[in-house]
Amino acid sequence: MSLKEKKSNIFANRNPNFFVYEILIIFLLISKLIVPSFLGIENISNILRQSAFLGIVAAGQTLVIITAGTDLSVSYLVTLGNVLSAQLLAGKDENIPVAFIGVALVGIIVGLINGMGIYFLKIPSLVMTLGMGSVLQGVVLIFTKGAPKGNASPAIRQLVSGNLLGPFPPVIFIWIMVSFIIIFLLKKTVFGRNVYSVGENPIASIRSGIPVGSTLVMVYIICGFLSAITGMLLVGYTGTSFLDAGTDYQMNSIAAVVMGGTLLSGGKGDYVGTIAGTIIICVLLSLLNIVNVPTYSRQIIRGIVILLILIVSGLQHKRR
Repeated sequence: MSLKEKKSNIFANRNPNFFVYEILIIFLLISKLIVPSFLGIENISNILRQSAFLGIVAAGQTLVIITAGTDLSVSYLVTLGNVLSAQLLAGKDENIPVAFIGVALVGIIVGLINGMGIYFLKIPSLVMTLGMGSVLQGVVLIFTKGAPKGNASPAIRQLVSGNLLGPFPPVIFIWIMVSFIIIFLLKKTVFGRNVYSVGENPIASIRSGIPVGSTLVMVYIICGFLSAITGMLLVGYTGTSFLDAGTDYQMNSIAAVVMGGTLLSGGKGDYVGTIAGTIIICVLLSLLNIVNVPTYSRQIIRGIVILLILIVSGLQHKRR
């Protein structure tokens, strides 16, 4: 075997997650060079907190994209979960169970409708979830009358901004728990194998006896639940709710998943890569904020960097 063939085989057998983690390390080193204090505990804690919000949304988005779908309703569901939980909490800890159940039910119902529309009515995921997003946006405006009310309870604030577990807020550990659950589901369960099978070839999956319908519906239910709960967690960070609370989570969640090595065509990828993609996005946003890049320029730079990473990642997949 020639040297060229050996190198080709090594590259082909290389874990695709290596690439995104290499990019993450490079980003951290560049950030350290630009801002010497960038890797300080306080800033790392803030980056991980922001990553926790995006990472929880991206966990559901990962499942959806592995099935060859895309959920464009996540940002609207984050906003709905945000305004609903703030109003239900009304600043009181005793309202947390009611707020959690209410927000969780909304996320589950929206995910159920998305999944059923996509599977039973054969509506493309982009169309179905975008339409659902428009409905949710209207619901938010009707519910709030354009002026969100309510605020976070002390316990929710501590969960997101407190230091009960050292320098890192508890919400980071919630993200870690969600990460372990999603990775376990994908790697160690029948449901996870079904998710990959549906994404790779839904027709063959049906002929093999795999419950394609229930698998798809469950994937969208999980995505809806996680998006809505993220909206509730955001109340603890901001103290109140906002009509645009979930705006950035739509494209950022998709970018994090694709940067992490999950193919939009479905059937390939995992959440381990999504974790790195999530942190890369949050490191970039933190760096741009620290160096006081104007908002409009920040959007352009973020878009260019994400596109470059996606292009290189796509070339890596094509070469493999």
